[in-house]
Formats: sequence, C-alpha cells, structure tokens
Amino acid sequence: MNVRIAPLETWDQADALSRFVYESRGLTHHRSWLYDPETVLEHNRNGRVRSFLALVSDRVVGHVAAIQPHFEDKASRAAAGNRIIGLDMVHPDFEAASVRAQLASAAYGWCMQRGSTGLLMVSPTEEVASQRLGRALGGVPTSLLLGAVPSRRGGPLAGSALSTLTVYMALQSSPEARVYLPRADRDLYEAIYEGLNEDRHIHDAEDGPRIGPATDLKVHFDPAGEVGRIQVLRAGPDLTERVLERFQWLLGGRIRHVTIEAPLSSPFTARAVRTWKGHGMIFGGLLPGHERGDVAVFQGLRDQDLDPALVRVVDPLAGKLRDRVLGDWQAARDLLRAPAPLKRTG
Repeated sequence: MNVRIAPLETWDQADALSRFVYESRGLTHHRSWLYDPETVLEHNRNGRVRSFLALVSDRVVGHVAAIQPHFEDKASRAAAGNRIIGLDMVHPDFEAASVRAQLASAAYGWCMQRGSTGLLMVSPTEEVASQRLGRALGGVPTSLLLGAVPSRRGGPLAGSALSTLTVYMALQSSPEARVYLPRADRDLYEAIYEGLNEDRHIHDAEDGPRIGPATDLKVHFDPAGEVGRIQVLRAGPDLTERVLERFQWLLGGRIRHVTIEAPLSSPFTARAVRTWKGHGMIFGGLLPGHERGDVAVFQGLRDQDLDPALVRVVDPLAGKLRDRVLGDWQAARDLLRAPAPLKRTG
C-alpha cells in the first residue's frame, strides 16, 4: 500500500487523526485534546502544533508533530526557538515501512524552514526505534525523566508510568555562554556538551557571585496527570530553600512526578544541587537552547516503584545518563517517601 506524508490542514484530517488515536490508544492518551478534531485543527492553525500524517488514501496510519514546548500552559515562558518532535504513533502494520522516519523527516524539514534553533525528540524509553531515529538525525541525548508520563499501554506496562529520554538536535549554533556546573555531575554535563559540540565557558559554582536579586519561579501542575514542574526564571541566593519548599508542597499534594528546571547560567543553581539531592531530588540532565540559556533538569517522584529494566537506551552517552539517573533514584527512594522537613531560619 502506498503511504504518503502530508501536513494536517483540514477538519476531515483532524477527525481522522482523532479516530486513529482512539483506535490505537483508546481514551488513555495523556494529551486529551487529540480526541477533539476542532482543538486539533485550532492548534495546527495557530502554530502551537504542526501535525504530519501518514496516509493510506484518507486513512491515518501514522502521526508526528512539531510542538511548541509547554504551549498548554499559558503562564509558561518556553523558548520560542525550540520545538518538540513528539506525539508519534504508527500503526503496527506500517512499523517496518520507514513511516516513522518519513514523518520525523517532514517535521524536521518544517522546523528548519521556520528557523527553529533546536529540536527536542522525547521518546518513551521502551521505544528504542524513536531513540535510534533521533540519533540518525544528529541528535544527542540530554535528559532522562523517570516515570514522567502515565502509562498508555496494557500488558506488562499496565498501571506503570513511562520514562522518557530527550534527544536534542541543534539546528542553529548557540552563542558561547557561561555555565556553572555542580561538582557532583560535572563529568556528565561536560560529556553532553561534548556530544552537542557546543562551546561553553565552564566555571565552578564557587567562582560566581554570592549576592543577587531574589529567586523568581513559577509552579505548574496537572492534577489529572499528577505531574508538576518548577520553572526557575531567575536564581538568587534563596534558590535552595524556595525550590525545596515548592518541591515538597507538590509531592505532599499527591503529585507523583515533579520536574525542576533551573538556569545553569547561575552559580546558585550549582550550589543548590547537594542540598536538593539530600532531600530526594534526582539528576535529570539538561535542556540546551532556552532563551535564558541552558537549563539544568532535576526531578522527584512520590511513592512510585519503577522497573529499571524498562529504562532502555541504545546510545553510550544515554547509557551514562541512565546510570546516573537510576543511581540517584536508588539513593533517593526512601527520602522521597518521607520528605525531610525544611529547617527554617530567620
């Protein structure tokens, strides 16, 4: 059967995509707007999402999208230049026909034409085919989140949460920037930068200033998905305590996975790492190319058992990233089940 790749442009195509998602995943997909053709079409028309379809006649047999990061969160300040390549689904009958690669190439080309600075390909770690595709497109693994996505599968994965690996593809060179790296994970940060072939002025956390404006951060959470995010917009001398307070508030409120994003351009981020890990935070990697510079990623989980065997990677650098993340997870499990109270001063 002849498969053609086309951008989503009509209501009928949006309706066909919604039916394909339902047939593939039932009503279990974590992006519920995919089941509403009107919303799918609206997101595509306003540029928040750009969907590409694999079609056999008018039947959808595959999908991928170039997504504006955190577009569903109106308060978010995501970098305008980065796009996420995700929401990839291919009918099992067409997995062997290079359909996934054709879809990703179409999205990649669209992002190049629009002048995007970089692409983030986010793949569940059980799907090694997506990881190989990201590497084939020149991507570098930069972050790994454990149990960050609710399970959408039955069988052995039913009831478990999926871990995701992010592979970053730079489409434009980033300007050289100063970054402060924590001593505990400096080797892995440097390995990621080497893979990206990006120049950074690397400094030790103790080299930077000790005073500055107070921390500015935003907290986002999704009660339905039980996931939260702490987005540090400006790191100040009070960063350690401010983030810990919000981190424990989210976990105490039955949020099962929390992501922390903090600027590597600030020495206060690097200095906070030791204390954060002592309260159950886990290394997650980094996200390059944000409008405010590179972002360190940390994470925390609440009362969640994971099967490390399901965290599969196919790249040596991704293997180092997995080992560091799982090592932190092993050390943090007991702390996360009973977060230590903050010591208040002043």
